[in-house]
Amino acid sequence: MIVAKYLVIGAGLSGAAIAWRLAQTGAEVAILEQDLPASVQGSSHGSSRIFRYTHHEGRFTGLAKRARAGWEELEIESGNKIMHANGALDFGAACDIPALARALEAESIEHEVLSAAAASQRWPTIRFDTDALWHPGAAVVDTEVGVWNMIGLAQGLGAQLVTEFTVSSVERTRTGYRVSAEDGRVAEGSEVIVATGGRLSELLRIAPVPRSLHAAIESIEVLQQHVFHFPYQKPIGWDESLWPSVIHKAIGREIHSLPGRRDAGYAGQKIYQFNSGRAIGSAVRQDVFVDGHDRDHMAEYVERQFPGLGTEAYAEGHCMAANTPGGTLVLERDEGFTIVSPSASHGASLAPLIGEFVADLVRGNLVSDTLLRADQV
Repeated sequence: MIVAKYLVIGAGLSGAAIAWRLAQTGAEVAILEQDLPASVQGSSHGSSRIFRYTHHEGRFTGLAKRARAGWEELEIESGNKIMHANGALDFGAACDIPALARALEAESIEHEVLSAAAASQRWPTIRFDTDALWHPGAAVVDTEVGVWNMIGLAQGLGAQLVTEFTVSSVERTRTGYRVSAEDGRVAEGSEVIVATGGRLSELLRIAPVPRSLHAAIESIEVLQQHVFHFPYQKPIGWDESLWPSVIHKAIGREIHSLPGRRDAGYAGQKIYQFNSGRAIGSAVRQDVFVDGHDRDHMAEYVERQFPGLGTEAYAEGHCMAANTPGGTLVLERDEGFTIVSPSASHGASLAPLIGEFVADLVRGNLVSDTLLRADQV
């Protein structure tokens, strides 16, 4: 039997960060993962996620600044590179550049507003339709390396990692909770922390989830989002100074672009339409189908906006995105049962800080006004 005070279900970014932060306090932690950490079945696999300081909610900038310190701490403690600085550009007709610039200024984060002409001259690989906001502190997060290193550090502090543990039931006990796996293994603990992203809704079938948490779980929208990799054009090739991350907010759609790094052979940009895709209700319903219309639509977009890229995707796939109301952090606890789900818009950026929030919450030390939560917006 697996025994620990805290049973963390899910070994993606959030689960790994929670386990790491709890283990740092000396707590007994067991991580229960149905596959392997940073599984391709979840939202934390691969080497390419955007870390940025810009967000529609101004307080996010300060939170991202604190989270950056957590990522740097992880790099120092693990001895591995996780954040790859490349900077980011925000522009587009629906982008409120003055508001974003004010938020960066308030946190003393280096930034610059450029005219479309000046931005085009500096980044000839990108076509600009409005002024642009540049902040060089943005980076690409290698989420897979981050997850494994957080778990490794947690294990070094005594945490247990239990893989291929597919939860079949969660039951209340006299002292806490019993979590059973399909293969008969059992874990017992005083508290359960669920960080399963797009699989949270499945809990309502198999666990005694406190009624007070149902609304938060049901508020999460799970999308299967398509991603495409477009090749760098020769003779430009790979040059980090020419390929920052891009958040292009046009009227009616938001396109994100960033270096695909290891995910696609370091040969191109990863591009996707944010907050799009097919609503699937739960991650268990995801498939490998990529819509040809979406592929053609993105190729047309690349032809218009990225003169430095080829217009035929050389790799493609999908990523599960869990969207929360208003892009807030779903973090609720009752009767020793905690659920956590960051929004797809900030999960990678804030992971180390989310781990701190949850560790504080379950130990009774949370300061609520620091949270990017629905009841605080």
